[in-house]
Amino acid sequence: MSQRSSRDAATVLVVGAWLCGCSSVLAPQPDPSRFYTLSPVVDGGGSQQREPRTVIYGLGPIELPEYLDRNELAERLSSAEVRYSPTDLWAEPLKTNLTRVLLQNLSSLLGADRIVLYPWPRTVAVGYQIAVGILRFERTAAGEAQLQARWTIRDPSSGAYLALEESNFAHPASSPKAADAVDALSADLGDLCREIAARLEKLPPPEQPPSARKGA
Repeated sequence: MSQRSSRDAATVLVVGAWLCGCSSVLAPQPDPSRFYTLSPVVDGGGSQQREPRTVIYGLGPIELPEYLDRNELAERLSSAEVRYSPTDLWAEPLKTNLTRVLLQNLSSLLGADRIVLYPWPRTVAVGYQIAVGILRFERTAAGEAQLQARWTIRDPSSGAYLALEESNFAHPASSPKAADAVDALSADLGDLCREIAARLEKLPPPEQPPSARKGA
């Protein structure tokens, strides 16, 4: 084989290898994203044995800090640093998912026949309003799921606050997987709802609820 033919053959091999490399880079890659939702507690704590309360509860507003109001799951690295996962994502807006789980939890725990979401119609006679402000809701580098929240119970007719509380909960995730961290966050929400429900059950139903009340 001539020297020129050898060079041509080498060039073909190099170009062929380059094209193979490009084709592997340009080939469709599987999407590594995983999507998660929070879950309500399944145990109503014996509420099924109680008669449902006739008082109508108003749930909301539910507030979420902007750093959590995004698609990516957050991980707390330190008091000043948060990291967002590029692949572990909420399947729906976190505020929507969180509000629905709070509603399901409280309905189960209270045995309540009716809980309405903020803002409710002015014609709905809400007896007690439950507002929740989430301050922290994320997994940590140490493998915990942490929830910090401030919540209030208010009489909409008088405007009086019957409870102003701040709660902190932490559950260890059973593994480093995001799914287990989300399960632990759901457990945190269950604990929060149990604490709210316990306070609500100590309050007497409104004596003479008006025909219409509006939330604040």
